[in-house]
Amino acid sequence: MPRPFRRPSTSLSTGENKRVWAVVPANKLRPGDTVPDVGLVTEVFEVEAVGENGPTRRVVVKGGNDNQKIYDYSQLVKAFVAA
Repeated sequence: MPRPFRRPSTSLSTGENKRVWAVVPANKLRPGDTVPDVGLVTEVFEVEAVGENGPTRRVVVKGGNDNQKIYDYSQLVKAFVAA
């Protein structure tokens, strides 16, 4: 029996990393990722906040139009990140 017919194919990928929606810890976010309510992330940095239970680490995520969100260090966040 003959092999199934296959058309020749051409890959249009440019070798760039593919991006996917994923749930990641806030401390793994990087500039270029996309986060709901923030948009395209332009800056990510860690700060130490002092509360009732002592110091805790937080992650500040900044996006365009002065959008900013503060997450607990390992809080899970839905984001569009490199696969």
